[in-house]
Amino acid sequence: EQHSEGKHAALWRFYQLLLGLRRQIPALRIGDRNSLSVKCTPAKGLVCWQRWQANSEVLALINFQPEVVAYQPLLDGCWQRRLDSADGDWLGPGSQNPAVLETTVELRLWPQSFLLYERIDPDSPPLIGRVVC
Repeated sequence: EQHSEGKHAALWRFYQLLLGLRRQIPALRIGDRNSLSVKCTPAKGLVCWQRWQANSEVLALINFQPEVVAYQPLLDGCWQRRLDSADGDWLGPGSQNPAVLETTVELRLWPQSFLLYERIDPDSPPLIGRVVC
């Protein structure tokens, strides 16, 4: 089968991870438009979206540009990187972003890449729309 080697295998594993994250993370599992905030910065070619559900919250960044884009989200609490499409596992150049965010830091997104963080301190109040791109 083609999905057992090379680029096909990496893409297969990537899709499997995406499906697994959707099953594991409540904020991704339930598609409620009232629990979604989307902002875009056309000049940077960046889309930033945030979803929340009960005590679950995620932040996703998508870089549509052909060059690296730097972005500093206004985050509170502790966030864990769940997926960076630039990671070596997906045949990318490697993630430049911290595995865990505990303070506001500048994130760097490789060209045409996707980055997903999940909030891991559910007792903190949700950000709900306070992420600004």
